Amino acid sequence: MSITCVAVYLGSKNGNAPLFRHAAFELGIELAKNNIAVVYGGTNVGTMNALAEGVLFEEGKITGVIPERFVSKSITHDNLSELIITKDIKERKAIMENLSEAAIILPGSYGTMDELFEYAVNNQLNNLNRPIILFNLDGFYDPLIAQLRNMEEYGFLTTQLMEMFHSCSDISGIISTINNFNKQ
Repeated sequence: MSITCVAVYLGSKNGNAPLFRHAAFELGIELAKNNIAVVYGGTNVGTMNALAEGVLFEEGKITGVIPERFVSKSITHDNLSELIITKDIKERKAIMENLSEAAIILPGSYGTMDELFEYAVNNQLNNLNRPIILFNLDGFYDPLIAQLRNMEEYGFLTTQLMEMFHSCSDISGIISTINNFNKQ
């Protein structure tokens, strides 16, 4: 399987440091430069907007998937390659997952964590081999990685399931992980 489209899960806020927004923008640029299509939450706010603007800056393909209840709040990004409006968050997650061959997880909040673990669980239940790349920007995901290792150590998470997670501290590591997976 070749990774041609990634789901990117990230925040509707910018976080408390400029590096989060900057990294999302730069990731969008690099994904587009590498001809990797992006599917994301479809908004024009937070790091989600920065990612979209980066992809669009390089004229890459980006699909937004947004629940209809958010469309009326004027947070829908208007310049995407494609916009899919769903009835709810559950349908949004299913569509994003079905369109992608991998997930990239940037810093975010409850929604980002929900999407991360749903992607992981569906990978496990459906016996899929889709990588989940944690963009461990400034050590953001160090505590989560430690918890995953703890789950593995105590026998609740198999080594095989742990191998679906890849931690990258920079964008070149993310692109390298995708390229290495494509060579398998």
